[in-house]
Amino acid sequence: MGALRKVVGVASVFCLVAVFAVSTAGEVRENRLAFGTEDTIVSIRTRSINDTLQKLTEMVTKVEPQAGAMMAGAPQMIFGQFQGVDLNGPAALLILDPKEHEDEAVVGVFTLAQAGQFQGPPDAESRAVGTLGLVADTDAILDTMARMLADKEIEVIPTRDMTDQIVVQGDIGWLLQRYKEDIESGLKEGREELEEADPDEVPDELKQIGLRALEHVGRLIEQVGAQAGLADLGVSFSEDLITSNLSMEAMPDSEFAEFLGKNNIPANKELTRWLPEESVYTFIHSFDPQSMSALYQGLVAGLGEIAGLPEAERDQIQVALSNMYGQMTGRQAQAQVPTEKGLASISMIGTRDAGGARAATRQFVALAKQGTLAEVLDKYGVNIEWTEAHRTHEGIPIDKMELNIDAEKMARALPFEEMDEEELAEFTEAVKKGLQGRDGTVTEIVYATSVMVTVDVSEGPEPMNKMIDLVRTSRGIGRNADYQAALDKHPAESVALWHVSLYGVIGGVSRTINEMMDDDEDEMMMGPGALLPARDELPDEEELITGSARIEGNRIVATNHIPVQPVAALLKVMQEKMQAMMMQQFEQQPMPPMPMGP
Repeated sequence: MGALRKVVGVASVFCLVAVFAVSTAGEVRENRLAFGTEDTIVSIRTRSINDTLQKLTEMVTKVEPQAGAMMAGAPQMIFGQFQGVDLNGPAALLILDPKEHEDEAVVGVFTLAQAGQFQGPPDAESRAVGTLGLVADTDAILDTMARMLADKEIEVIPTRDMTDQIVVQGDIGWLLQRYKEDIESGLKEGREELEEADPDEVPDELKQIGLRALEHVGRLIEQVGAQAGLADLGVSFSEDLITSNLSMEAMPDSEFAEFLGKNNIPANKELTRWLPEESVYTFIHSFDPQSMSALYQGLVAGLGEIAGLPEAERDQIQVALSNMYGQMTGRQAQAQVPTEKGLASISMIGTRDAGGARAATRQFVALAKQGTLAEVLDKYGVNIEWTEAHRTHEGIPIDKMELNIDAEKMARALPFEEMDEEELAEFTEAVKKGLQGRDGTVTEIVYATSVMVTVDVSEGPEPMNKMIDLVRTSRGIGRNADYQAALDKHPAESVALWHVSLYGVIGGVSRTINEMMDDDEDEMMMGPGALLPARDELPDEEELITGSARIEGNRIVATNHIPVQPVAALLKVMQEKMQAMMMQQFEQQPMPPMPMGP
């Protein structure tokens, strides 16, 4: 099964890499980390050891007081064997290329209270270089680090680029180019495994898909290596809030940088007035339709080629994508709302013309009903049906799209080992449980004057009816003062904004899992559905998780604000439920017989 797993893995990598791959490779460049040797692959820096540990301890104490009390002595516990370290100063941990340093590829760098005076732990090598103390497993690594400090004339750990307490940094493009030979070797090995695979294990159809996927992955990784720059993950803690900042840099003058420039369009918060007030998740986004169309056309073209679609059909899909994005205005909103059995998805896309948007949808559905794509879908038991104006609400015509899945047919078509009847029944049941007991999904679509609204109505039409009324009245979640205040904490120039109700999402997931579980009480007692609390088991008041994405020059930054309060309350309720479950299990266990006397 090794070759088969490689095919699946390659397909996953392809989907991730393709998002950023839109250009050609260039020359191998130097490592651009703010701090590190020429062969440092990741650096981790903190602006102050004491401050970071103190803030982390305060946060943990809010969540779990006993754990926080144990962390109070962390500085002494961690650095008790060090001498001369300024715990109020910055520190760094560098992970070096293991190809150059084998398994001993980590070096710690600390600010010294007094130049030249430093002693690390007894089980490691240590050295003072000016006002910096170095710790590593070998003298060779210390020599490499000392040479870097001298060559770059570094006397202190740089922190001017840091906006968070802890920052993890890597140069993605440099790393991909440095490992180019290793990547090519791995892809070659994958091709050889597939070509030599037993036909009973990997059918020819899947083998050809895998070979085409490997070819595309090699190309795309090379392209990403040419365009991607520094990637940073910054995290800050306080007693009440966790903040994270994830950024990805595009190399200057690359097509990735050009794409970011075209899509630097602030999100329109007015869209939130059209999203349901009970939403447990919302997302609004602005984009440039033309450049986004080009991105997805490239992605779909590669996937179509991998899947073996004829060139003529791939071209038809490209035209359909171009027509669809040509109808878009660049405004988008999404939401998730609670239902009786879980959560339902809502999507809104700004459109130029209702008739044109409907025609573009009709074109996509038609492509799924003809040619090779239709044959593939039919083979795996997937059927798409679209009905125009299948009903109306308040005089508004509503289209319907049904995605039906024949789980048994899908199981028989999958290129794995042949299933026996029992395994087939289990697979079919698992698919249906994943669809909450249904044979597919039902989506309704409304084409208004300036927006296309799609709603998951698998449980009934009420969510769409509410959306139609909401678009008319604009009385959605955007009118909620607490919600707007939470979003307003993010930069006004953000191109995307989102919120998550942790309680609402957990409650929805709990309902879904309980739907999927069997009715057997013993199974439910210790199952995940019993551990996750329902919404009414959690506090009424909740601080919202919020996030944003913004474009700063040639980099994109995603920020998340995660309040500690809902996390702490959720963990407390889950601990109480776990204790109650264990007590119930204990009470149901038969008592062992009492020992009798002699």
